Amino acid sequence: MTTSTLSSSVGISESSWTKEKSFLLSCDLILQEKTRVIGEKGVVRKTSFTLTSRGRCVAQNLLSISTILGLNVTEPPVQPIYALNQRVLSAS
Repeated sequence: MTTSTLSSSVGISESSWTKEKSFLLSCDLILQEKTRVIGEKGVVRKTSFTLTSRGRCVAQNLLSISTILGLNVTEPPVQPIYALNQRVLSAS
């Protein structure tokens, strides 16, 4: 999956992904592995990301919080944030 495919499917810009990626790496939530592969069009650089054990723990906690709040975690990331804001506003 290319960076542009990732950012369009998730709904964030490539610059936002770069910032988020840097933050996740600095917090030791993901590991980044860069490789070079010889393909039909020449050498292709690939980067793969893996959750660390700490990253998995954070992801599971966020999923639990979303479940408790009644958010639908299958929706795009923008929707749960909007739903959370609506829930906070309606609770006041």
